[in-house]
Amino acid sequence: MGHKRRKNKGPLKMLSSAHEKQHEFLDRLARSLEKKRDSWEQWGDTIQFFQGPYLRHVADEEKTLFTRIDSPTLIAGLVRDHARQAALWDQAKECFEARDADMIRLLFRSLIQNHTAHNELEDSNFPQLLHGLTAETLDTMRGEMRARRD
Repeated sequence: MGHKRRKNKGPLKMLSSAHEKQHEFLDRLARSLEKKRDSWEQWGDTIQFFQGPYLRHVADEEKTLFTRIDSPTLIAGLVRDHARQAALWDQAKECFEARDADMIRLLFRSLIQNHTAHNELEDSNFPQLLHGLTAETLDTMRGEMRARRD
């Protein structure tokens, strides 16, 4: 009775939930960029999310999903996106620490566009790619993804 029971989410639902969380952060980030004043606290929280919890999502994709689907061109592009995103988040963190508001705004706009296009590509391809996997494989994937959160 004393512990929370987790919902039995499949890998696709777990990936979709992660995309929704990213969208929430990116949407708040986009709104903050429309304001005239700098939003350092919010920007710091966003950087921390994309350099922390978000990395579990990247591992879910690269270590759990990509190793089980047959779409080499798509996977290569998505892995390149992940590397590009990581480099941009590193630059954003450096600009944040230097309080370079003009540069961080440019980087954030680029990151919003990159993440949005990346997630749309995944969301349009993953359901079909996962459809052919066995229930046993999907269960194994779910276990691997959950283990990253424990």
